Amino acid sequence: MAAEIPTKYAFKAIPSNWGADNHFLFGGGYIKDLNSKFTIEPSLLFMISSPAPLGAELMTKISYNNIIWSALSYRINDAFSLYLGIDIDDRFYLAYAHDFITSKLSSVTNGTNEFKFGFRFNNPK
Repeated sequence: MAAEIPTKYAFKAIPSNWGADNHFLFGGGYIKDLNSKFTIEPSLLFMISSPAPLGAELMTKISYNNIIWSALSYRINDAFSLYLGIDIDDRFYLAYAHDFITSKLSSVTNGTNEFKFGFRFNNPK
């Protein structure tokens, strides 16, 4: 026999859809040599995920000697992001990113920090 413990909190079952929602990402960019040491890589990404509105992100990445890089991005009506990274070799990289929130969420968060260990399947270098 189970005993109920009185509590001042009320719990309510909220129906939810735990299935996977479709996410579609469409993007592209271009790598341009500025000189023998620096490259610039502008890119554009569109994000579709119902019920969220269409999202778009503009990014520019600058690399030095194809090893050290930094990028700045803007997600429209959402955030600016700053990235710092280093390419370990042609396939692996380490990076840090910070999002500076510009949307209404800025009243409840100071942004996010990301640490990345990345793998490139097909590096265009």
